[in-house]
Amino acid sequence: MFMPEKRNNILPPTALLVLNKLSCNENANNAYVVGGGVRDLLLGKGIYDLDIVIPDAGKVAEQIAKEVPGTLVTMGETKGKVNNRFVFSDGGYERFQLGEKSFNKTNIYKHFWLDVAEIDSEGIKQDLKKRDFTVNSMALPLKTFISYLDGELSLEQLRGSLVDCFNGKKDLYNKVLREVSNNIIIKDPLRLWRVWRQAAELDFTIASSLLNIIIRDSHLCKELPGERVRSELVALLSLPGAGEWLVKAGNTGLVESQFPAMASLKDCEQGGYHFQDAWEHSFQVVVELENIIAELDEFFPSEKQQQILLEWLNEGTNLAILKLAALFHDIGKPLVKEQDENGKIRFFNHEKAGLTLVENISESLRLSRREADLLSLMVSRHLQVQDIVSRAARRNQLKFWHLHGEDAIGLLLLGCADRLSKAAAGINADYLQKFIYQHSPEFLKVWAEEVSPVLKAKPLLNGRDIMREFSLPQGEQVGKLKEAIVEAQLEGKISNRQEALDLVTKLLQNNE
Repeated sequence: MFMPEKRNNILPPTALLVLNKLSCNENANNAYVVGGGVRDLLLGKGIYDLDIVIPDAGKVAEQIAKEVPGTLVTMGETKGKVNNRFVFSDGGYERFQLGEKSFNKTNIYKHFWLDVAEIDSEGIKQDLKKRDFTVNSMALPLKTFISYLDGELSLEQLRGSLVDCFNGKKDLYNKVLREVSNNIIIKDPLRLWRVWRQAAELDFTIASSLLNIIIRDSHLCKELPGERVRSELVALLSLPGAGEWLVKAGNTGLVESQFPAMASLKDCEQGGYHFQDAWEHSFQVVVELENIIAELDEFFPSEKQQQILLEWLNEGTNLAILKLAALFHDIGKPLVKEQDENGKIRFFNHEKAGLTLVENISESLRLSRREADLLSLMVSRHLQVQDIVSRAARRNQLKFWHLHGEDAIGLLLLGCADRLSKAAAGINADYLQKFIYQHSPEFLKVWAEEVSPVLKAKPLLNGRDIMREFSLPQGEQVGKLKEAIVEAQLEGKISNRQEALDLVTKLLQNNE
């Protein structure tokens, strides 16, 4: 006999409150839970958002907003419909996890949202027909869904209530993403990118018919607003294993359609220690980067160093932008390719040549200033960091860390991935071993033990101290003096306030 068991912990309390309010509305008998929430429920995954369709959605949402906590946001029109989003801050599921061995968190705090949209005037079947993939085109009557949460229905009974016009349940259990119709990309070209993100999230294969549609319609990505592409790219690249999906996306023509500057990397022979052309190498570096992150304890045995790396990777969109930099790091090579009389291929200053291209990409994607600056830094310094790590004197390493701060962590990881991508070409094994397993941890140790403590500590002299003590106006000179103090402190030349004052005095006398 079925024993009732409440399942209210599937959703945050505020979301449950909205659902109960919706169930009491006069239109509740024609309301449905649709899309990803249904899919994730059937998969037994954490639900981080819900989509509800109901008649008179705008009016219903406004009424409920007066009675529940949370924020109601009108998202504007999508396919002619206004989307009403309730945003709550009482928890949910963290979608992405990084570094399973040393940084494995679940159920950590994040926002949860619930969308209330207008149901198609012809009913739920017509509504589902307009959706993207079959696994996202299933629906549950709202009241049935609530009965399941209240423990009044079993999972089997819930499945029996599914509205499944496109065999989504079958594809769900076969782990396949398949199109609802042949024109899903034409209706919304963002699905060109969404398919890879969802395939990576769910670990599903993509049906051959859907791949053919992507190949046919990949050129439509040019119609997309940059901020929409950015959103999907960041979501995809924040996932572990995204590199393999990026390779597959590249095979459909999507990457070069979205980023035309990448096209010239195809068949751009590199020679030397490279065994791939510049196109294949670029994708390989993304994959190698992910391999390093997945096995941090192999490359950086110190738990403290692992934590430093993971904290930087988990900060904002650092991880996604780093992977994007790995993809674009050699984008300038075709612009500067030369071949000498002996047939040796060279790419002098390709990192600088690629900088303008990357800046244009940042603008096209509407990246934030922080994201655009980080992407440019990674591309412009991806070669320099390798020299700094393997050859530079300690003084120059200190300067490099001081100049770039924690973002040099991303450069270090990119440099390691770039080196590893060339291993199959027979690059000196001893040299590679030293760079990866000896020089790189030693370089990170400089940050952890020498630079970071100084930068995080109270400065020996701040800007106001310098202006007051030496009667200087605010300006560039004060900034340079502050930098000189920190540099001298890092090099062990000064360690207290008086020595800092003496240093400033000397520097000012030398400039007279």
